[in-house]
Amino acid sequence: MKIDELALVSEILTNESIDLGKVDGLYFKDKLLGKIVDQVKFLVENNLKLDVFFIAEKTGVEISYINQILDYKPILFDYEQSVARLKENFIQANIRAVAEEIIQGTYSSNEMIEKMEQEIKNLSDIQKSETVSFFETIMELEDDLKKAEKAFYEGKINGVTSGFKSVDRLTGGFDKGDVTIIAARPAMGKSTFALNMAIEQAKRGIPVLFFSWEMTAKELRNKTIAKYARVNSQKIKNGYYSKEERAKIIKAAAQIESLPIFITTQKNYNPFYYRAEIRKQIRKNNIQAVYFDHIGLTIEGVDPNKEIQRMGKEIKNIAMKEEIPIFIISQLSRTVEKRENKRPLLSDLRDSGTLEQDANKVIFLYRDSYYKKYDTDKKESDIDVAEIIVSKNRNGAVGDTKLGFNLAYSDFMDIDINHY
Repeated sequence: MKIDELALVSEILTNESIDLGKVDGLYFKDKLLGKIVDQVKFLVENNLKLDVFFIAEKTGVEISYINQILDYKPILFDYEQSVARLKENFIQANIRAVAEEIIQGTYSSNEMIEKMEQEIKNLSDIQKSETVSFFETIMELEDDLKKAEKAFYEGKINGVTSGFKSVDRLTGGFDKGDVTIIAARPAMGKSTFALNMAIEQAKRGIPVLFFSWEMTAKELRNKTIAKYARVNSQKIKNGYYSKEERAKIIKAAAQIESLPIFITTQKNYNPFYYRAEIRKQIRKNNIQAVYFDHIGLTIEGVDPNKEIQRMGKEIKNIAMKEEIPIFIISQLSRTVEKRENKRPLLSDLRDSGTLEQDANKVIFLYRDSYYKKYDTDKKESDIDVAEIIVSKNRNGAVGDTKLGFNLAYSDFMDIDINHY
């Protein structure tokens, strides 16, 4: 097996024309060879020159070892067959390992079934082909039509909901594999809007993973409690609430404790970390929607646009492969502030690499009151108006709608737009 793996890595290092999408370092029995393959993929996916010194540094191997691999050239070698054997051996080894664990463990029959089913699903995802014929898609048409008709007659959408009827009517919902950008200038409420969407999805039984670098897990918790308890989130944070408000806070906490929202504030500048974490949470918690708040905070280096481009492409790849909708919260450039009409435009995303090109939908938030300083004049319970502007929608209409927004309670809501 080691000889076959050596030959495969040698081919990967020397042949620029091979398809690296078919191989993964995870498949290698020799974990060191697997690490080398992952670093090669990292360089290729980011349009960087193949650098053996970089690979050696990242994997901890000697340059002499990589040179040995480069010099290893069998007389007859078939890349496709070698990758197929590698995958097959990896899948068989994992099935045996899980079967052995189940046999040796003290699992109940239900736990045994659940564990084996999960492993088979994970492995079948690796084994299945990503290429389908037009005929195969036609065979699925009848089922797709029935689902669409059922959703229409029940007044539902055929996709993941935003939680807001007016937004769903405009977007048509969010499909598996969709990447949606939620963008605005600071203080418009984009993070709160994203959190509200996640809450509404979780209420409908859709488990959500929320990568948060803008707010801590406790801040997100407090905003959610404020929404349910109708108590100012600043009061919850600083403790200057009344006895009656404290009772509301405790009651709201009991209401939200079972919401399937999972928060991570771990920051990592390597896109592969997020792919691994999302896959882990899909297996562990059946995650069906993912949020990144906000993408600019995952970037380091001298060329932010290039880094955001790299991150955006990896997020799109994750959404497609894992078949889940992903929402990217993004800041808009300062060019908005220079215009008389400060409603966002797609061109305002230019400072965000190619995010807009890779996205299926782009949603902007705009509050006129922010620029006219209405916020300071409002009572705690007053409702502001937020414009939700859908500027890109590959599978639906573009346009705008309005939601009510209460800043104190961190709450977005459907409103009768004819009254605003």
